[in-house]
Amino acid sequence: MTTLGRPSNPKFLVQDKRTAGMLIRNEILGQKKMQFAFMVAFWNCLWSAKASLLMFYRRLFAGVDGYMRWWWVVVASCIVTWMISLLTDFMVCLPLRRRFSLEKADRCSTQPAINAIYVATAMDIATDIMVAVLPISLLVGLRMNLKKKIAIGAIFALGVVVIFFSAFRMVKVLDSIKVESPKGLLSVALWSMLEAAVGMFFLFPREAWPPSNKPQLSS
Repeated sequence: MTTLGRPSNPKFLVQDKRTAGMLIRNEILGQKKMQFAFMVAFWNCLWSAKASLLMFYRRLFAGVDGYMRWWWVVVASCIVTWMISLLTDFMVCLPLRRRFSLEKADRCSTQPAINAIYVATAMDIATDIMVAVLPISLLVGLRMNLKKKIAIGAIFALGVVVIFFSAFRMVKVLDSIKVESPKGLLSVALWSMLEAAVGMFFLFPREAWPPSNKPQLSS
């Protein structure tokens, strides 16, 4: 018989602790893997939005002297920065197995992660500015009244909001890396999803401009 509140066998208590430890360990490893996959999907989402805008601009620039050359420059810049952003996620902790290890000996320094965030965010903001600036000279030469020009310019300028979210997300990511708390990771995921959602949301006003309404430049 056993007394109330005392385990019938201490071995079962030890096994329960070991089982709980294994479950927690597997949960942490799962979170690390999901975080890695989430960042890859996040960068792909942001650069897909830039690619969508560039394809929209291509429709506007087709046949206009001088504009396609700058369009190709921005396209090349976006492709290179997209590849570098993905590489920063893979190279922040090498060999890659250390990123998913819970051993203290395999623990990576936080400084490479901080540097990677600075580099990736800087390229994200730089390409956002390039994409936003690209149609400005075309907009100035459009044959339409001032009110319509201002309205269209305001639509193109909405990318400034995405840049704000990029900068704010970088601050949150850096804070979470330094603190290393589950709440910090939750905050990073939240602001990353918000930035991606805002970027995709601002694509819709551009797509409202049908191909038949291609603007004409003033002579």
